[in-house]
Amino acid sequence: IYQVGKRLPVPEVEVSFENTTLHINGAGFLIDSHVDIFYGDIFLGRFFTDDMGSFTTSINSPQLFPEAELVILDPRGNRFSTILN
Repeated sequence: IYQVGKRLPVPEVEVSFENTTLHINGAGFLIDSHVDIFYGDIFLGRFFTDDMGSFTTSINSPQLFPEAELVILDPRGNRFSTILN
């Protein structure tokens, strides 16, 4: 029996800022699971994915550090990363 774990070959994420809030919309992660979000060495939180492997969250914006990486991981190792400017 084949079980679908995610719906996209690689995660897709949109990141935006509004005032002091970081908005993140992600898709292509493990279905009905969670993602952990890190900014540099700072753990920003664990957020749950839906039955499509997607999530949406808003986080009080961390102080931006030059060259710091935003990383989003799920329990199966699906990963998205970007440098926030």
